[in-house]
Order: sequence, then structure tokens, then C-alpha cells
Amino acid sequence: MGYYLKQVYLLIVFLTLLLFVGCSKQKNENKGKKDFARPVQAGEAIQQSVPNFIESFGYLNAINNVDIKSQVTGEIEKCFFKEGQEVKKGETLFTIDSRVYQAKINELEAQLKSDLTDLKNKQYIVDQDKKLAKTGAIPQQDFVKFMTALEMSQAAVELDKATIVQNEINLEYCTITSPIDGITGKRQVDPGNIVTANTGPTLVNIKSVNPLYVDFTIPEKNLFRLKDAMSKNRLKVIVKVEEFGVQEDKKGALYEGTLEFVNNEVSNQTGTIFLRALIPNGDQRLWPGQFVRVYLVLNEYQNALLVPYIAVQQGLKGYYLFAIKKNKAILHYVIPGQRHDDYIVITTKGKGDIKVGDKIVTVGQMGLAPNVPVNILDNKKFIRPPKEQFYENRIVNKKKVSSIDYKAKKQQKSKQ
Repeated sequence: MGYYLKQVYLLIVFLTLLLFVGCSKQKNENKGKKDFARPVQAGEAIQQSVPNFIESFGYLNAINNVDIKSQVTGEIEKCFFKEGQEVKKGETLFTIDSRVYQAKINELEAQLKSDLTDLKNKQYIVDQDKKLAKTGAIPQQDFVKFMTALEMSQAAVELDKATIVQNEINLEYCTITSPIDGITGKRQVDPGNIVTANTGPTLVNIKSVNPLYVDFTIPEKNLFRLKDAMSKNRLKVIVKVEEFGVQEDKKGALYEGTLEFVNNEVSNQTGTIFLRALIPNGDQRLWPGQFVRVYLVLNEYQNALLVPYIAVQQGLKGYYLFAIKKNKAILHYVIPGQRHDDYIVITTKGKGDIKVGDKIVTVGQMGLAPNVPVNILDNKKFIRPPKEQFYENRIVNKKKVSSIDYKAKKQQKSKQ
């Protein structure tokens, strides 16, 4: 009996020692895990004035879009342009066989000469019989007939003149000219074909290309922001073109214009407002019908706080990021604003502020928790948003200021 009690006692002592060793090992492991610094990459919080804009998309449209049709009936003799050619206002496009209209004018001019001779004869008769009618030498009734014949002859002469003018206009219409400066499209009718006046086919389409309209819409929730900004300044519009082989940070992708028109109603079907801007296109890089992204610049965020865009994450409680202080991760809940290149505007909520120059975790957020030690492997530098003017370094159609204008502006500033 004493032997069995001794064995039980030894077993209890062994299990106790084993449990103590296991707890100590787990405690040491947890301590090692707690002290392990998470590797991360980081950027910096910056402060800068950036534009406040509404982003949309739209299409470029020609200000003048003209379908050329013949205003007379006849055979097309010759075409004077090449498809896709730039033409000026008044430049000849087509000629139509004008012999029929010239012959008609010749006929009418001969008829006018005949009617003028008849008018001269009847005028002489009236002048001679006027004295006789006053003395009663001829019946008054006969004199009235002579006067009526004279008036009919005068009307015939006026009709001849009007018909000649009308046919002269038709003769001018035989030479079809461009009514605008623009680019010709595909020729729809070849020389040798007969066309009818006004109701015939379109011969060619001409579109103006400088400047161009950009038509776009914005959600109706932005109406009050838009009206408030319009009451203070003339709004700038930036157009971004998706060009093959042109990167976003290179010149040639952005064009600047001004807002010209806001529609007088909100669409009940889409809940959007139609807007139109005017975009200078002197180098003709833009083309009617082209799809573009549109940035309607309302104003500027003065001294906004920005952090790298990839630093902001979305969780169950909203958007958050991790700042680094004393080599530890500090959790901040934020309200994200507009994105500008590699940065995004934020405002913090809750306790703690993010200051300019603070390190912000950009890579490695998934393994972090508040107050977890971190080891910064790389301080990555991101492209800063442009200053003062929206993407000014990438706008290719901005007006060049002459040295005279520059000096005048400089003198005006010095006086102020």
C-alpha cells in the first residue's frame, strides 16, 4: 500500500514540474512575439493647397457641324478638296454644271429688254394722251386703259428683274463653298452624279475643331457646390485624354478650358446636370467625338493635410491608417477626401492628430495593431500633388504670355 502511494506522489510531482516548464516556455514565446517588430514601408504626411474638383467624363463636340447640300439641281462637275482636308470659310468645295442657269439668265435678260421697249412705248402713249384727256379730246375711259397697260408693263419689267436676280443666285449656288473653317469628312457624292436642290444627299460634312465643346454631366448633389463656386469665379475645366503611349505624368494628356454653360434643369431620369465647357484646340490634338475625363475645378483646399493614397484602408469602423511614433503603430480613423496623384486629402476624427512630417505606414498594415512595434524598411517617396494650379505642368494648350504682357502684369503688381 505504501508503495502505491509513493508512486502516485512521484507522478504528481512530475506533472507539476512539466506544467511549470510548459507555462514558462509559452510565456517566453509570447514575450518574444510581443517584442517582435513588424516590417513596414512608410511615407510622410504633407500639407499643401490642392484643388477641389468634381470628376466626370464626357465627349468632345464641334461648335459648328455642317452638312453640305446642293441648293440647285444639276450635275456635279468637280470636287476641289481631299477627304479630311482642312478648309477655310469661302473655299470652293464643289462646282455644279451652270450652263442651264446661265442660259436662263440670258433668256430673261432678253425678255427684260423686250419688256423695257414695250414699257417705253406705253409710257410715250400715256404722256401724249394725258393732255388730250384733260381737254376731253379722248374719252376718259380710253385713257384709263392706257394707264392700266402702262402699269402692267412696269410690273412685267420688275418681274423680269426679280427673276434674273433669283437665277443669278442659283448660278452662284452652282459653286458650293465652305460656310465655316473646319475639317472635311468623307465625300458622300462623286463628280458626275446628279443632285437635286435642298432634298438631295449630303455631299460632305464639315466640323470645326478649334475650339471644341466638351459636354458632360455631374450628379445633382453637387448643384449647390457648383452654384456657390460660380458666384465667386469663372470655373476652370481640365480635360484628360487617354492617349496610347502617353503616361499620366507626361505632357500631352491634359487640356484646360472654361465652363460656358449649365443647363436650366436637373434631369429627372438620370439625376444629373448637363454642363458644357469650351476647350482651346489650336494644335488640333483633340478631335470631335473623343471620349475624355473631365475635372471641374471649383476652388482650392487651403493648407490641406495629405497622406499617401495607399496608406488609407477601410475597416469595420470606417477608414483608418497607421502612423508611426516612437517605432510603434498608432491607429487613426480618418475621413478621406479627394485623391491627388499619389496622395489623398484626409481629416482625422477621434483622439490624436496627424501632423506634417509624421511617418505613415504604406505597406504592411494587415499585420498591425495599435501600439505594435514596427521596423521601417523603406521610406518611400511619392509624387507630390502640383502646387497652386491644377496639373499646370501637364497642360499643353495653355496660352503663352508674351514678354510685353508679362512686364505689364509685373508693373501692375508692383503698383498694388
